[in-house]
Amino acid sequence: MKKKDVKKLLKKRPDFEQWLLEDPERIRLVRKKPSETKGLLTKWESAKNKKGFVPQVDFRRLSDKTKKVNEKLNKMQGILELMAEQSKRRNLL
Repeated sequence: MKKKDVKKLLKKRPDFEQWLLEDPERIRLVRKKPSETKGLLTKWESAKNKKGFVPQVDFRRLSDKTKKVNEKLNKMQGILELMAEQSKRRNLL
């Protein structure tokens, strides 16, 4: 695996990224040898399939994404309200 492939993999699987971040040795290994990421991925998948594995939720990341979506929705709502006001004004004229 190349570095860009590792980045794509980590974006697709944030729970795998969390697992890597739990151990500094895993982080060093991925940074030194990105090709070893597949081996770590298989270890993670086997650990995930074991009984009692509970994925960790990154509440900070989830909160940040929720805030961004909320801001975008507020902007869209403002635009829609402006459009509604303009259509009312046109109808009155």
